[in-house]
Amino acid sequence: MWLDGDVENEVHIDIEGCVQFGVDTECCVQFRMDTECCVQLWVDTECCVQFWVDIECCVQFRMDIECCVQFRMDTECCVQFRMDTECCVQFWVDIECCVQFWVDTEC
Repeated sequence: MWLDGDVENEVHIDIEGCVQFGVDTECCVQFRMDTECCVQLWVDTECCVQFWVDIECCVQFRMDIECCVQFRMDTECCVQFRMDTECCVQFWVDIECCVQFWVDTEC
């Protein structure tokens, strides 16, 4: 579901139609999208992943052994990515490298 309820967040859609987005540390995610509709994402150590996509919409990531992440990357170097409810985030990037994002109700 879209962010709502007690989750503090802010969303900005720029003139290019891309998104900047912030989620508070209780949801352990911060990310932004540049005007090329590529995503940069950081998750704090409690969610045990750092993740970003370069301006070519390909993915680089790092995660530790405690990490609760599943992801795959298609041949076009765009990413589908899922984190379980302990990380309280689900999102994916479509084939054109723009993002759909939400935080679940457990967040």
